[in-house]
Amino acid sequence: MSKVNFKFTQKKGASSTVSRQSSILYKFTEDSHVPPNYLLNSTITREFDPVAIKEYGSYFNPDNIRILLSSQKLEKLPLTEKWYGTEHLTEPIPQSFLSQLKNVSTNTAFHLPVKNEFIPDDFTIVGKKSDNPLLHPHIIHDDEKSQVWFKKDDRFEVPKGLVSTSLHLPSTTESVKSFLYCSLIVKLVNDELNDMAYLASLVGLAFNFHRQVDGFGLDFDGYSDKMPVLLEHVIHKVTNFTPNKEKYLTLKEKTIQQLKNSGYDVPYSQAGRYIQSLFNDKIYTREEKLAALNSNELSFEELVTFNREMWSNGVFASTLIHGNFDYERSMKINSLLQKHLSHLKPIAESKEEVSKALQYKSYFVSPNERATFESPLQDANNVNSCIEYYIQIEDKLKHDRLLVLADLMSTTINEACFNQLRTKEQLGIEEFLHKFRTNFIAKELTDENFNKFKEALTDKKLSKLKNLSEEFNRLSGQISTGYFDFNQRQRHVDILTTITKDEFINFYDDYINVSNPQSKSGRLVLYLKSQCTPKLATSKELLSSVNNFLYNKDLVLESDVVDSILEKQGESVEKIIDEVTSELLKNPESTKNISPDIDSFKDEFASYVKQALVNPVPSIYPRGKVFTDIGSFRRNNQIADISKPVEPLSKFYYKLEEHAHL
Repeated sequence: MSKVNFKFTQKKGASSTVSRQSSILYKFTEDSHVPPNYLLNSTITREFDPVAIKEYGSYFNPDNIRILLSSQKLEKLPLTEKWYGTEHLTEPIPQSFLSQLKNVSTNTAFHLPVKNEFIPDDFTIVGKKSDNPLLHPHIIHDDEKSQVWFKKDDRFEVPKGLVSTSLHLPSTTESVKSFLYCSLIVKLVNDELNDMAYLASLVGLAFNFHRQVDGFGLDFDGYSDKMPVLLEHVIHKVTNFTPNKEKYLTLKEKTIQQLKNSGYDVPYSQAGRYIQSLFNDKIYTREEKLAALNSNELSFEELVTFNREMWSNGVFASTLIHGNFDYERSMKINSLLQKHLSHLKPIAESKEEVSKALQYKSYFVSPNERATFESPLQDANNVNSCIEYYIQIEDKLKHDRLLVLADLMSTTINEACFNQLRTKEQLGIEEFLHKFRTNFIAKELTDENFNKFKEALTDKKLSKLKNLSEEFNRLSGQISTGYFDFNQRQRHVDILTTITKDEFINFYDDYINVSNPQSKSGRLVLYLKSQCTPKLATSKELLSSVNNFLYNKDLVLESDVVDSILEKQGESVEKIIDEVTSELLKNPESTKNISPDIDSFKDEFASYVKQALVNPVPSIYPRGKVFTDIGSFRRNNQIADISKPVEPLSKFYYKLEEHAHL
C-alpha cells in the first residue's frame, strides 16, 4: 500500500509541501538512519525484516515502562513545574506491580487483525484527461427523497474518488435539545465506527460522519475500488443505529467539558461562532447548549426516542459522486443509497415543498444601518478583547458585479490590512478604512497598480486545480449553497475585465467608506469584551497616540526613532513632541504636511496626544444600536432572500444517449 499511495499521491500546495519536507530534513543527513536519496519517496516501505521487527517489539516490556497519570483529583503534590506551575510527583513503580506485569497471562481480547475488506484490487482509470473538462456535474437521480450528482474525473487520472451525502432532517433543528441530541448521536456513531475507520485508513480510505445545520453529513475519500463497500457499512450503521447508555453518559460529559473549554479559547477564535449565531437561524450559542446540557431536560431515554423519530419525520439526501467512477459505478452507489433510504419517508410530497422546507432563515443588516453586539468573555482572567467588523454589501448573492467589486476590494486592501493595520498602526478599523481611501486610493492607486490588482484577482479565480479534492470542494460548495453556479469563476473574470478604476472608487465610496452618510451597506461590530482589561502603561498610551497622530497627518518617522525618543524623554509630552517635530523637519517629505507655523503644529500635536491619554476611545463609539442579546438582534433585522439556482436544474440532468462516452 505504501507504493500504491506514493504512486497516486496528488499535488498539494507548495507552501505546505515545503513546510512538511523541512520538518523532516534532520532524518536524512549522511550519518542518519535514512539515506538522503530517499528524501522525496521516504513514505515507501522498502523491506520486510521480521528479525528487526521482533527486536523492536522486544523493547515493549515492563522494564522499559513509564506510567503517566493525570487527574484533577490529585492534590498536594510536592513538585512544581518551572514555567507553567504544574504540580507533579515522580516516584518509582512498585516492584510488586512490575512483577505482576511480567507474569500476566495471555489476553484473548488481543488477536491478529481481521481480514481488511477495504484493500483495493482494481486501480483501473475509467476516465481520461480532457482538454476541455466539464465545469459541472450531472444529476443522475432526482425525486422528493434524494438528489444525486455525478461527475467523472476528467482532469487528474487517479484511481480515487470522493462521495459526499448530506442527510437533511429538519426535526434536528427544532430546538436546542434536538440540536444537542443530533450532535450526541454523531459522537456515539463515530465511537462505534472507530475500528472500521482504522481499517479503512490503513488502505487509503477515509470517511467523516459529522453534524450539519439540519442533519448529518457523510464524506468518503480515497481509492474508488472498495469505496462502495465502506459506504454501505457506514450508512447502514447510521440509519440503523442503537444508542448505548454508558457511552451516552460519557460523551455527554465530554461535550459539556468541550463547550466549557471553548469559552477559554483566544477571543478572536470565538468571534466566528457569534457571527454565525447572529446571522443564521437554527444556530444555537454555546451558552444555550451548556444550559440545556446542565439541566435535567436531556435524558438517554429521550435520546433513544429522538433517534427513532428524527428518521420517521422524513429525510432528504443530497449526494455528489466525483472521481474514478463512470455512470454505471455511480448508479450502483446511488442504488446503495436508495436501498438504505427506502424505508424512510420524504420530508414532503413534492420536490418544490421539499426545497422550501430545507431553506432556513438568515438575517441581514439593512443598508446604512450600524449595529454593535457586545458580549463579555467567559474567561474572567483574559485581558484581551476582540472585535470583528462586518460589512454586509447586500442581502443576496445575485448581483455579479457587486460580488466582483467586493472581491477586488478584498484583493486591494489585503496587504494594507496585514502590514499597516495589523503590524504598524494602533488605529481602529474605521480610521484605517478612512485613511485607506484618502491616502492609498486617492494618491497611490495608479492605473498601473489597479490593473495589477485585477490581474492578481484573475489569476486567483482561474488558478489551476491541483487535485481531485479541490475540484470536489468547488463543486460541492455550489450544490450546498443551492445556487448551482458552476461557471461563476469564469463569468466573474469576464466581468472583471470591464471594471474601471472609477467604478471601483465609486464602489468603495458607496459601500466601504465610513464617511458616507448614505452608505449602501450595513455594518455590524462584534465586540467580545474582556472582564479585566488592564490599564495600559502611560508609555504605551503615549506611543500609540504619537503614532496615530503621525499617521493621521501622513507624516513618516521610523518606529525605532519614535521608540528611542519616548524612552529618552519618559512621560513629558512637550519634550516628546519637541524632539519628534525636530526629527520630522529633517525630512523634506515630512515638511510638506507640517504647518509653516511650527508652534501651532506643536500645539495641535500636544492637544491630540493629551486628549488621547484621557479618552483613548472617541466619544462617537459605539455607533448605532447596541445589542447584548442575539434574539433582540434578530428581531430588529430583516430576513434575507433565500438562495435560488442561477440555472434551471433541467440543464444538469444526465442524458445517457448524450453521454455514452462517460
